[in-house]
Amino acid sequence: METGYTDGVTRWTTLIQRVALAVNIGVSLVAVTSCGDKPPTSPSVTSGPPPSPVAQLPSVLGAWVGTYHVSCPGSPNCGTVTGGPPTLPQPFSLVVNQTGDALSGQINLSGWINLVADVTGTIAQDGTISLQGGSSWPADDFCTPAGGWHIASWNTRYDSRTDMITGGFSFVTQKHLSSCYYDQNLTVNGSSASFVRGRAPNAPFEGHWQGTYIVRTCTPVGWPFCYPQQAGEFPFDLTLTQHGTTVSGTLGFFSGTPPDGIPVTGTVGADGVTLTLQVSWSRPVSGATEVLRLTAWTTARDAVGRMQGSFSFIDEVHWNAGINQGTVYSSTYDVALRSVILVPSP
Repeated sequence: METGYTDGVTRWTTLIQRVALAVNIGVSLVAVTSCGDKPPTSPSVTSGPPPSPVAQLPSVLGAWVGTYHVSCPGSPNCGTVTGGPPTLPQPFSLVVNQTGDALSGQINLSGWINLVADVTGTIAQDGTISLQGGSSWPADDFCTPAGGWHIASWNTRYDSRTDMITGGFSFVTQKHLSSCYYDQNLTVNGSSASFVRGRAPNAPFEGHWQGTYIVRTCTPVGWPFCYPQQAGEFPFDLTLTQHGTTVSGTLGFFSGTPPDGIPVTGTVGADGVTLTLQVSWSRPVSGATEVLRLTAWTTARDAVGRMQGSFSFIDEVHWNAGINQGTVYSSTYDVALRSVILVPSP
């Protein structure tokens, strides 16, 4: 009987151990499965302040017109024989192209002195502008020496709130005194300079064009030399009105024409940027008739308002009296435009 009892206890003990083992295994599997179902935890990221916005460069692209006050620290009379510097503000204009902080374009001083030059420079994020540039010209066949001018300093700033450029600048230039006398290095300060954006014309060639032209070649017939102009650089002044593709206006003084200029007519090409002009003008002179004719004109306007190209003209003297009666003396010129811009209107 003891043997049967002992075997029964042993069997019950073994069964209980097996059940306990099964329970432990099930609990472990549940724990493992629960851990496997839990999504991984991403490492925490500490967020900092948002990045600062990138400052935008101000834009001064376009045409500007303004005035400046003249003073000459080394010459109280500013290169004049009598009187002194002009007391009223003097006009000037600026045409600017901008790529990033890089500037290029052209400056045109008018009024008491006429000077034109290509310029380059930069603009900073606070609107500070720096410019440099200048121009030179050769000696002529009479008594004008070779000369030039250049910007010595430029300190202006663009204010986006007023859309104006203000400040000052200085330049050094050759200045005619009288007769054949010149000041080769006159320093001029331009103070209280102020620019506003120019008003663009509705038509691409309408307005006042200023700059210079260079005589590349001249061929005289009858004359021992070209007359009345020789080689050199000369002022260019053209005022036009435009109606559709037709232009008319006045070509300023050149080659002995009247100070108020001579009438011109012309057409604008289908591309809207090329221009063709015609001129035929005459006047009586002693014992002859002078005739001035444009024989060719090939010019175009670029994106920043400059006129570029060349033209040719002939100045003829038709003798109708004296020993040269019946003959024609002439000077044929081939010239290139240089630094010619459309002066913006305020």
